Amino acid sequence: MTSTLQLLRNIEVREITVHAIVEGDWIIPIDQSGNRIGKKVRASKVGGRLEPHVLSEWCWARAIQRMAQRALSSSNHKQYDPWTTRIDSLACSLRIRRRLPHAMPRSRQRFERYSTSTWEESVHRLWQQAYNRQKKASLTGWDRWAATVSRNHNRKGN
Repeated sequence: MTSTLQLLRNIEVREITVHAIVEGDWIIPIDQSGNRIGKKVRASKVGGRLEPHVLSEWCWARAIQRMAQRALSSSNHKQYDPWTTRIDSLACSLRIRRRLPHAMPRSRQRFERYSTSTWEESVHRLWQQAYNRQKKASLTGWDRWAATVSRNHNRKGN
């Protein structure tokens, strides 16, 4: 018994400041990054003062720090011109398509069942689309209507 009393006399007690989240009657101590460092404690059992403005200032400081980190990380990326962005997008989609089976997509019609899984097929399809658009734009209203009707008729598979 005496050894316990001697230990208690030798213990130095200090007042510290700890960040905490207040949930009703409970207080949850947290570290600087917002992770819990202890269990929930009743507010009535905690000595000292609870200063809500300190917590709000700390939260704002963390939010501002996070925003600055995001802005810095986004500014570290290369600034692309629109064509480089399009080429990179096409290259990414080709990488994805390379992993897919080479069967024609079911969503396309009978005469539109083209594959675009390789670079050559994609380039061929892009040229084909450009030619079709140019050809369609050069038609008059009557020619355009007649071509549409004949294409629809051919697709029915008579």
